Amino acid sequence: MRYLFISDGRLFINTGGENVEITSKFAEEKMEEAQREHSLHGWKGDKGMDADPYYGANIVWGGQARSRPFRKFRFKNVMVKSENIIYYLLTNDFITGLFQYNISENEELRLFHRHEFQELGMDYSPNIDKFVVSMVNEDQSADIELLDNQAVSEKILTTGDSRDLDPSFSRFDAEDILCQTAGIGRNEEGFVWGYGPEAINRVNVNSDEITTLLEDEKYDFLLPKDDKQGNIYCIRRPYRAPGYASPVKIFWYVVTFPVRLVIAILRFLDAFTKLFSREPMRTAGPLMQPPVKDKYVRVLGQTIDMAKVQRNARFSNEPSLVPKSWELIKIDNKGKISVISKRVSSFDIDDNDQVHITNGFRVKKLVGDRIQNAFKFNIIESLKVLKAI
Repeated sequence: MRYLFISDGRLFINTGGENVEITSKFAEEKMEEAQREHSLHGWKGDKGMDADPYYGANIVWGGQARSRPFRKFRFKNVMVKSENIIYYLLTNDFITGLFQYNISENEELRLFHRHEFQELGMDYSPNIDKFVVSMVNEDQSADIELLDNQAVSEKILTTGDSRDLDPSFSRFDAEDILCQTAGIGRNEEGFVWGYGPEAINRVNVNSDEITTLLEDEKYDFLLPKDDKQGNIYCIRRPYRAPGYASPVKIFWYVVTFPVRLVIAILRFLDAFTKLFSREPMRTAGPLMQPPVKDKYVRVLGQTIDMAKVQRNARFSNEPSLVPKSWELIKIDNKGKISVISKRVSSFDIDDNDQVHITNGFRVKKLVGDRIQNAFKFNIIESLKVLKAI
């Protein structure tokens, strides 16, 4: 069994023995162009010139000195077409592109690249050779669109003031698409202030009929997929209302308020000292090394603090990117819900209806009632099963 997974914006393939990184020629070319541009025109925005109010870089060079900073491209989504052909999305928040990649021949084919292309999930069906994508509108709602094999829009499947995201083609019925849907809460001016619980909907491609399969005001249901028998799998986690704070956290904030107030005063004094003396406040003891900045990972719409994950790993036999309240559940044809596994951040289903899961660090394969370890990695943001050759 082979796996595709995204780690910190990078794409890897696991062949059972090693993890091999897949790189994009398009991203490498854009990086080289940015480096050449910086070497040619970077001196125009020299900080020494910016300090001069009369002959600063903006006065002398105008808009040429205010070039847009280059952002590194990252892999955002990966889809499987065959044993050797995959699709993936690349984005740097300014430009997003869809590419086809041949694994055995290391060939990349660009289908499109667009500015301000905002999507919230994409899937491909080799059976009908089409894409389905969740597109973000100007009012921050998101609709499901059906695309042809060249990623040209054919049909808008859902509309309304809601977020329909993470669509996936049904394996049980080729005419159906599964997605998760959340209502949007707006203030009097129409700005978004929060989202409701995520429910699972089924959309029929031909009739445009939308059926709600699972919803609960206490839970979010995420990443819906089904197998060839019609059983639906998804991740269930507790729903957090906008602005919600647990009583334990509120109590902790109250107890530690004096300490945080002292820290805030010290940081203000340190910034004030740097402003005039160009040096930070000195301590009476030995100089301390600057603290290491925390790393954050975005998983299914929630920000995960890696420092907190590392602290929790000290008291656990197996580290996990997400808490145990994130459960993989199965809904059979009769509507019965059963918990398959806990601490699941991503999963996929292969052609034999076997489920593969990850907790963000380790990938496991579910074989009946047994769990088999496949491999582990530093951070696994999303997981896809790739057929063995």
